Amino acid sequence: MALASHQSSCTIFLSRKIRIEESGTWEATDSVQGTIASSNFQGKCGQPAYPLNKDPSFSKCFSTLHNIDNIRIPPEWVMQYRSDVPFQCVLFMPNGFCWTVRMLNIASGCHFNIGWKEFVIDNHIHNNDTLVFTHKGEGKFRVQRYDSVAGCPPQVDYDGGLYWEQQIEMEPDLDTSDDYCLSYEYV
Repeated sequence: MALASHQSSCTIFLSRKIRIEESGTWEATDSVQGTIASSNFQGKCGQPAYPLNKDPSFSKCFSTLHNIDNIRIPPEWVMQYRSDVPFQCVLFMPNGFCWTVRMLNIASGCHFNIGWKEFVIDNHIHNNDTLVFTHKGEGKFRVQRYDSVAGCPPQVDYDGGLYWEQQIEMEPDLDTSDDYCLSYEYV
């Protein structure tokens, strides 16, 4: 494969041998030429191999055994992006609700700690749910949850209301009692 450099694109020349079925020998070549118009291609174009992520993210599989009080942020993510994240962070779900959590840097690494347990309880995060954290800047993380059974985000994560709020038990007041009888008088 050869690369030719242009200002905003790379041209690729790919050559491969083709086997001719009748003789079983390599007798011909097939050449393909194409243009990659992406600025994210690594090669003689001098561009990075992957896009620089303006909203860096990481994922974690939640464990009720290990992550109920805190969750460790992957060390690779911390090495690359920690300088951009303050200790006071905000986690927000797609439904718009948000929680303030404190990032704690201890010997075992960086963890979401103070406020994490409330986030877990309020969002009913279950064992083996996958959480994807996307840093939107200034310590704000969008959290996308994927249900461990369905593999999809739960609908409640997109609803405006919290479905798990306790239902208020209704008690009849004195003015609206079942003791009243309906009257069928005709006037």
